[in-house]
Amino acid sequence: MSVDSYSFRYRLIKTLLLIMAWMSFGLNQEIIGTTLEDLRTYLQLDYHTIIFIINNRHAGFILTTCFSGLLVDKFSHFSETIVSISCLLIGLCSFLIPITKSFCLTAAYFFVQGCACAFYDLSGNQMILSLWKGISHSPINAMHAGYGVGALIGVQVSKNFI
Repeated sequence: MSVDSYSFRYRLIKTLLLIMAWMSFGLNQEIIGTTLEDLRTYLQLDYHTIIFIINNRHAGFILTTCFSGLLVDKFSHFSETIVSISCLLIGLCSFLIPITKSFCLTAAYFFVQGCACAFYDLSGNQMILSLWKGISHSPINAMHAGYGVGALIGVQVSKNFI
């Protein structure tokens, strides 16, 4: 399907869904800030070690970004599938992190989560850019603003459970 054949309604709905996806992305990624102390206590680690574990997510993101752009470009017609699988991996790691007592396993989960975040981010950007072509400034900004909204919601919701 060529880009010109997308109706305005289709592009609008898909953009709104991507904004909501980025809200969940922000909620998931930034909730670690309010739960850091609980994770540190649960794993019985000092602050330097827990920060090292959390930085594994960023290392995974940076390393995966280097080659995921090539894969996302090559398989651009599977962007929705890549976002879905990445979201599944991010959610699975988020589920497994609090129930794992092992330092190495927790670090590995954060690393895998960072790798999945890179694919999620690049595929979502590719989707919105191909959807709107030359007029993608506002839609991509709105999508990325969803991350901040989700991060704000995540912090506020998590405070009630801690």
